[in-house]
Amino acid sequence: MDRIEAMKIFIAALDEGSLAGASRRTGRSAAAVSRAVAYLEAHVGVPLLHRTTRSIRLSEAGERYAAACRKILADLDEADRQAAGERSVPRGTLSISSTVFVGVEVLRPIVDAFMTEFPTVNVRMYLLERPVKPGGRGHRRGASHHAPVRLDAGRATHR
Repeated sequence: MDRIEAMKIFIAALDEGSLAGASRRTGRSAAAVSRAVAYLEAHVGVPLLHRTTRSIRLSEAGERYAAACRKILADLDEADRQAAGERSVPRGTLSISSTVFVGVEVLRPIVDAFMTEFPTVNVRMYLLERPVKPGGRGHRRGASHHAPVRLDAGRATHR
């Protein structure tokens, strides 16, 4: 078995709180998940998990190993992103028109998370007091009925 894949399954089991949860999350059989954990335990030579029929708990060695696995998997993901270069990083300006209520209550948390994930994208939200018709009259125009909101580093500023 591939050790990196076994590490991913091991971390999935920890995140899900059970081997059955890891099975559902990874799309593998429960036996395959159990074999992956057993493979890692045999490789390092110590038990990583304390198992019961209903739950799993990390052993002391398992805690250290899990932290190392998370770091290794994060480093691998970062290496993949770096190798992909700028093609994989969105940049530019995203303009969103919405009603005030939807913009503040629904879109704002989503946009905040998006901006955290993609800091190279500028987001402009136009919050309107009337329904928005994409491509319709007033769409993407700086008319006086718009209340532009500029989101910078998670803070909104009205212009």
